[in-house]
Amino acid sequence: MEKLINQAEAASFLDVKAPTLERWRWAGEGPAFVRVGRCILYEPRALREWVSCRTVTSTSDPGVEGIA
Repeated sequence: MEKLINQAEAASFLDVKAPTLERWRWAGEGPAFVRVGRCILYEPRALREWVSCRTVTSTSDPGVEGIA
């Protein structure tokens, strides 16, 4: 198992700001995370899988939003 990373590291990995990850968690839209007490951590593997399942080949590809 890879070392868990904190929110700042996950945000950097995804090239987003930390508040974006917070908003995604609140909405249930972001990558899976681990809560240890008050600390939010991410598995790098989970981040890679989350990105991979959102990969599209065309701008007309409906992607995740188009899946019912």
